[in-house]
Amino acid sequence: MVKISDVARKAGVSVSTVSRILNQDESFSASTDTVKKVHDAVDQLGYKPLRRRSTSPRKTTKPRIALAITISKEGENSDPYWTSIRMGIEAKAKEHGMIIERLVRLDHTLSEEEIGEFDGAIVMGSVKPESLEAIGFQRSKTVMINNMTYDVKGYDCVSSDLYDATVKILRYLKKNGHQRIGFIGGVDWVKDLTFRTNISADDMRMKAFADYMIREGIYNQHDIYIGNWTTSDGHRLMKEALDKESMPSAFLVASDPMSMGVLHAIRESGLRVPEDVSIISYDDIEAAAYLDPPLSSVRLYTEEVGKQAVNLLVDRLKGREVPVKTTIQSQLVARKSHGPYNRERSDGQ
Repeated sequence: MVKISDVARKAGVSVSTVSRILNQDESFSASTDTVKKVHDAVDQLGYKPLRRRSTSPRKTTKPRIALAITISKEGENSDPYWTSIRMGIEAKAKEHGMIIERLVRLDHTLSEEEIGEFDGAIVMGSVKPESLEAIGFQRSKTVMINNMTYDVKGYDCVSSDLYDATVKILRYLKKNGHQRIGFIGGVDWVKDLTFRTNISADDMRMKAFADYMIREGIYNQHDIYIGNWTTSDGHRLMKEALDKESMPSAFLVASDPMSMGVLHAIRESGLRVPEDVSIISYDDIEAAAYLDPPLSSVRLYTEEVGKQAVNLLVDRLKGREVPVKTTIQSQLVARKSHGPYNRERSDGQ
């Protein structure tokens, strides 16, 4: 089967250029010669875009959408963050009378044939935009969630305000006497579907942390611990910090599941939270309020993220041409896992 990448190679242009020419993207400017090369390549190779409309009658007039997820099934089930976003998508789609006809896992074995035909799509997770176009996704009919690492011009995008939230927390901790602050988090893996690989990138929380700490002149790369987004890695990374001669008086931990492991490691060491070390996390999952001590966490309103993604897609399908980026504000839910800097600590700053 001829793929869009074959057409791009034949015409001597990028996959993105082929996609935008064939989709008649009015925001894209290409020379007459380039357009001719692309159409000649299509004719010579016999390429048939997957998004062509079937001539057979449709069984329903309801919009049919695809939900494309970069996270594995196991990863989604183990992290309430993703589960909550998906719940918001499903609830709002039902409210609008939309049918989620296809669930696509954007893994390394994905083929064009698996995508099928749909009216619009919502993509959960970080993915390189150009590689989406290579398998038939259209900018004007695709909404991205949580794709903050790559430039997503031309696409609607919904994300949480992780950068601003992180800066606010750091200011708050510094105001409360904490000068040495650590960070525990994970890598943001951006999928490149064209080359079937993952590209590592700094998570937005990590980027905001580094920017702020450098600006304030208190950045210390030895107080940054990066691993997998799991409870076990939260435990492992915290033990690494505890094994050093001294450590920060406060930590930002990039997710609640990681924080569970962090709290367990601190208890094992005989230290106390927040008397010896303060912990502030992200997500505010249901379990956060019932940990020992109850976890201070940034509520990301993930279900609302999913709902707004559907609203943007509905608006796009109605004809809106201008791409929109929506940022959902977060809120720190203060509990008992953080407090002011304890000057009597012997091992910190």
